[in-house]
Amino acid sequence: ALRSPHPRVNLVGYGSPDGDGVRAAATLLEAAGITVGATALPFKSVDASARWGEAWLTLVSPWIPVDEIFTDHLRKLGLPHASPPLPYGIEGSRAWLDTVTSHLGVTTLDSGTWSALVARLAPGLPALRAEARRSGGRVGLVFDRGSLDEVLTPQFFFGASPLDALTGLGFEVLLIHVPGAGAPRAPGDASLSLVTARGAAFEAWAPGADLDAVLARYDFDLVYCDAVNTGFLKRAGATPFDIRNLGMGIGGAARNLEHLLAGCRLQLYRRYRRHLRGEP
Repeated sequence: ALRSPHPRVNLVGYGSPDGDGVRAAATLLEAAGITVGATALPFKSVDASARWGEAWLTLVSPWIPVDEIFTDHLRKLGLPHASPPLPYGIEGSRAWLDTVTSHLGVTTLDSGTWSALVARLAPGLPALRAEARRSGGRVGLVFDRGSLDEVLTPQFFFGASPLDALTGLGFEVLLIHVPGAGAPRAPGDASLSLVTARGAAFEAWAPGADLDAVLARYDFDLVYCDAVNTGFLKRAGATPFDIRNLGMGIGGAARNLEHLLAGCRLQLYRRYRRHLRGEP
């Protein structure tokens, strides 16, 4: 296929061709005059093979299972590619678009145009953020493996930055490290500064600390968790959520906040945790 005369990108690892992730990315790109060509992973678009060479750039999710396989493939083909963190949250979406336009050499959106785009795609966002702040809701990301440096990387966190996905919503956000065993790796100064700059906080516990005690200490309303069995969170009164509950783009940021606020309002597990624990 011949290279498109107009800015065009392929998307790899953004979801199915007609899914929310590809639509969210396409909406951001269209605002800067960029179109989407072929998509791949988990499913490729019908005409992907024929259109692959039309794009000026292929954007590959930086999540390790995607990036390691597809980036090597593109390198062998000699096709230009980039792997910016996926566009989660308002700040993350802006950073993603700025990265893409920089790679393509096209003009990015000025602050006024960006603000107007956010207002159009997520008109209810200011009210949702205000409600989140009033709620005093506390969101936790509790992890036992790796280090803070690793958890903050999109390679580790499904191609996204957890700070992009979880901060800026109006909730208090805490990242808690509860290592299972062995001496934990101390976080780097850059990671600690980044957490603070994004309005979150980080705390580390001693290896082998009792997880129930940790959860009781913070009394989270919501906890991000990738575990299949989240009963331990529910018994602590927290509502679990995971990457499947989080969407990309500006509209996705508003829907993410609506979903988390619903969990905060309902307080289902907080009200019934005594029964879940088997207490009278």
